[in-house]
Amino acid sequence: MIRREANERGVTVLITTHIINDIEKVTDDVCILQRGRIVMHEDLEVLREQVFVVETREPIDVPDTLQILRQETENSCTYWLRDITGTLTETTLPAEIHRQRTNLEEIYLAVTKTAADRMAGISPLAVDAG
Repeated sequence: MIRREANERGVTVLITTHIINDIEKVTDDVCILQRGRIVMHEDLEVLREQVFVVETREPIDVPDTLQILRQETENSCTYWLRDITGTLTETTLPAEIHRQRTNLEEIYLAVTKTAADRMAGISPLAVDAG
């Protein structure tokens, strides 16, 4: 309903919420804020195409065309990656990398965790054990 009304009237609607799954249903553009700062602003479809999750048994060398949004190491390695050039395909990925699509909530958590680490002086490439 919100999307239809906004489109019919040609207006922009600003919605703030913690219910991220609902936002995916009504938005075209996403702006993630943390502590009053914009940490990511992007078209939702672009984010869906660019951001993916990779789980491996051992740490991997991430190609320069990928931005590490967050990484964790426990029993395996999990990386939230963003294809910043938009040119990466399955065939150009190293053999040990298999893309898994992610949703907006996972993107939000990956981005805000990394932003919090940067604000605390922790390198965004530092391994987070939990």
